Amino acid sequence: MGQKISKDELVYQQVIEGNINAIKTLFTGGARLEWIDKEGKTPLIVACMDPRLYIVAKTLIELGANVNAYRPGIHAGTPLHHAAKRGLDHTVKLLLLHGANPFASNDDCKTPLEVARTKGYCNVVRAIEAHICYFSGEIREILQMPSILGSLVPHRLARKRSKKSWAVVVPCSLPNTGGPIRLELAVYSSAQDTQPHTVIPLWKSNIVEPKFRKSDPSLTIFNEFTGSRFRFLSVIKGDKQQLGQLHSACKGFLKVRPSPQLSSAGDSAQSEANTSNQPVNSTAVISAAILSAPSAPPLPMDGVVHGPIHHAAIDMDRVDLSVTSSKENGKTAAPCCVICWEAPIEGACVPCGHMAGCISCLSEIKSKKGLCPVCRTKIDKVLRLYAV
Repeated sequence: MGQKISKDELVYQQVIEGNINAIKTLFTGGARLEWIDKEGKTPLIVACMDPRLYIVAKTLIELGANVNAYRPGIHAGTPLHHAAKRGLDHTVKLLLLHGANPFASNDDCKTPLEVARTKGYCNVVRAIEAHICYFSGEIREILQMPSILGSLVPHRLARKRSKKSWAVVVPCSLPNTGGPIRLELAVYSSAQDTQPHTVIPLWKSNIVEPKFRKSDPSLTIFNEFTGSRFRFLSVIKGDKQQLGQLHSACKGFLKVRPSPQLSSAGDSAQSEANTSNQPVNSTAVISAAILSAPSAPPLPMDGVVHGPIHHAAIDMDRVDLSVTSSKENGKTAAPCCVICWEAPIEGACVPCGHMAGCISCLSEIKSKKGLCPVCRTKIDKVLRLYAV
């Protein structure tokens, strides 16, 4: 006689079949929605990997499936990671509207937004950015063009021109009530691009307030980390309101307004919409303003959420961060990143193993110079550390 299959596993099988009525019947009969297969997938993760199972995913979420369940291993990630990886923009919006954490990292320390950027799915990139951004829209970017004489002409005499770009101000993590939020300005060549050509960490930058008395004022941002200077203007010459919105967003101020792209209207008609390629017209909106009915336990807002729920590849017993700790009022304070001196140390450089900074700073260094800030060894990978 064969082994009897549990109700929980039957739910998983009915998800694969797309049988919504059977799923509801099993759930009413006491079946749980979090059964995990040998590859670490829950029923919701399976539904978020297939464009034909949008309605199944919606049904599971409405029944209370955990939208932040984490699948460990080589294909690690939350349901949002898996939907973003496959370009399922409507499934991505569904998950975000029901409490999915857009800042969760997989085992490669990548958020769903970074996964979508890497895969080149424009609609997914715009959907996630619209959900979390403080500002998004077209701007003019000032470029300095070398003159015909090249290096013989002083830098101040170089010709300047502007080009239209797409700019987005997004937080790097969930708002942290214990300190200032860390924002970055991502600049794309156009709204159809998925990889920004410039990313400015605003918490490391000096933002100069525009001189609005000028007919066509500009916003200047000086990146203290790289020494680079950037200038931006509103897309319509003299539009001081748009430039003021960009300036306010860079400073961390946000005027919340509804996002039509992320409204729940028309969800029932989206079962076949994951294959569409229509562009998304993003609008500024903070995620907390539209997460009105999460199906999973609420995300903690008293600290920054950087990592996944589960990480099977890390030895949790051998992390010693006492080397860079300091003592305050008789207590040992958490070690700080040696680069920004704000975030805690949470990453190590591989292969040298130096625990020197936060994930954001180390990832930025790896993408540019690629050398460990302690020993100057080439960084092959940045590994997130977990301490207990």
